[in-house]
Amino acid sequence: MKKSFFVVIIFLSRIIILYFTAPGSSGAELIPVDPDADAHHKEISVKRGETFTIRLKGSGWYLNRYDSNNLAFKLRTVHSEYTDFTIHPVGEEPAYLFFSYLDKDMYIRVNIDPRIRSEVEEMLNDGGGMNEKKEDMPPEINEVSVESPGDGDEETVIDSGTEIDELPDDVEAEYLKTETESSVITKDEIKKETSPGKKMPDAEDMYYITKDKEIVKIPSVNEESEYRKGVEAFNNDELEKAAEHVLDYLSNCVSCVYKDNARFIAAEIYIKQENEEKTMIFLDKLIDFGNLEYKMKAGRIKADLNYEADKFEDALEGYKTLLLYDGNNVEVLKNTGDIYYMFKDYENALANYELGMENGLAADEVYFRMALMYDSAGKLKDLEKAYRYYRFITEMFPDFKHYQEAKQRVQFMEKNFFNYE
Repeated sequence: MKKSFFVVIIFLSRIIILYFTAPGSSGAELIPVDPDADAHHKEISVKRGETFTIRLKGSGWYLNRYDSNNLAFKLRTVHSEYTDFTIHPVGEEPAYLFFSYLDKDMYIRVNIDPRIRSEVEEMLNDGGGMNEKKEDMPPEINEVSVESPGDGDEETVIDSGTEIDELPDDVEAEYLKTETESSVITKDEIKKETSPGKKMPDAEDMYYITKDKEIVKIPSVNEESEYRKGVEAFNNDELEKAAEHVLDYLSNCVSCVYKDNARFIAAEIYIKQENEEKTMIFLDKLIDFGNLEYKMKAGRIKADLNYEADKFEDALEGYKTLLLYDGNNVEVLKNTGDIYYMFKDYENALANYELGMENGLAADEVYFRMALMYDSAGKLKDLEKAYRYYRFITEMFPDFKHYQEAKQRVQFMEKNFFNYE
């Protein structure tokens, strides 16, 4: 009887400790996660029975889905710069947490060490008749926390079991509902959320449902591993091996977090292998479907390759598109001006060269071409500008191949136009 009494006291004390332990304190391991720096999915290892806290950079994150069979969600705390989630591992199988915030997602795979058992479990297993009382144990504690309308990082903690008349304005009921509900999606639930035209997912796969009622498969940690192997092989100049891993990643990825960079690496592999056809396939995919950064990178490489291959019309179209996004890129402006000059479209050539010079372009050939264009007959003729560019060449580029020609034009103009006596 005394042993059972002490077991109950210890069990209740552990529950109280879990209830009042704040995230990030000594009662819970703190695991910081930066969704901008880290991949969109991350793998962590924890011990069974030992509470931990996921700290996501940015306020407003909520727990979209989680494995309620192996994890117990305890507390959400919103600060001005981050959001904390206190989680208690209760099972032994690998589990997952899926967080969302606006258009951002963060998937965390949780490996649970089953060798560690809590003191309560040890005593219950050794307590004989205590096992018969498990049905009377207190329910799981689910809490949410929101920012206080006051200053600083103060917060208001709301116990979902507490009866309150009204929630603060900045607490969204949808978030509260999402975080406290089980994340397990049954076949019936999937049927309800799936339109008749959509294919049913395989039962053994793991999915979550977005706010737009789209069924999305949770990514496997293996797909990131395949991508990393490809990057490592590429950095070691093992092109065949790199291509194998990168293409396997692109063919089988689900979340495809690294899709743009994988395509970019594939293009670079085929550039080194001088396989123009496959290079253009991956560059075009990035131009059509990549984010702005990779769209610009791929567009620049494709335009440069066309320029080097004397495919000037294709190169010009590529450069013109790039200038729509970055109109002050010096190298792009120079190459664009060069193409217009070869096409004898001197007006556009001058426009691109001059804009390039405003942004730091300083090349002897460019100055000479501009001098020639302003020194030619027609509506663009401007002897003062031509004289200035010729003279600049004589002062700054004594080794230029057209130096003597520029010097003669300077002497002629000074004698007949500008310094005539």
